[in-house]
Amino acid sequence: MNKRTKQNWKIWVYVVPIVAVLAGFGYVAYDNWGIQAYPDPIEVERKAAEGGKLSAQVRMAEIYDYGFSVPVDKTEAAKWYRLAAEQGHGGSQYILAEKLMRGEGVPRNEAEAFGWYQKAGFKDHAVARFKAADMLERGIGTDKNLLRAYVEFSRLAKDGDQAAAVRAQALFDQLTPEEKAKAAEYLDEAVKPVALSPGYLNPGDQAPPPTVTE
Repeated sequence: MNKRTKQNWKIWVYVVPIVAVLAGFGYVAYDNWGIQAYPDPIEVERKAAEGGKLSAQVRMAEIYDYGFSVPVDKTEAAKWYRLAAEQGHGGSQYILAEKLMRGEGVPRNEAEAFGWYQKAGFKDHAVARFKAADMLERGIGTDKNLLRAYVEFSRLAKDGDQAAAVRAQALFDQLTPEEKAKAAEYLDEAVKPVALSPGYLNPGDQAPPPTVTE
């Protein structure tokens, strides 16, 4: 071993323990005093969300909604869902509507919930469309409107929603001739009662898509 190699070896003998001690201090400091050697990923996500990044807002909502590495905070979750919903995120619009219906993290507000169900429905969220149609039929959060409810349930039935087919069939006979004519305009076809698939028992059964009677 030459002189230069001996010197390098002596340097590493001192350096390695020092590095190990510093690394150990970093972990101890983090555990006991909250001193962090690396950025907190949640805080990084928060800054991105506060900057308007949609995906970060959705993740922050989920973090607080389900308690990922933080205590569950439904109010904080609702705040982030609202921000994401206002940016047009269909899933967040639906979840915010659900929270407004339950009063979870936000004051209960059926009228506002109806509006968010509709907006999510415009994003092709089928469950949101169904719930908005249900509220139209029953007059919850909005004025009762059987025509609009029938049209929406009929559109869902066309997409294969058997439960919507049941609701559309039940509404058909309640429409006036004028409403049926208007529904025809909305649906761009002759309005006919929706026929249930053979063997259909209830909305929970598995059945082929609904057909329309001739």
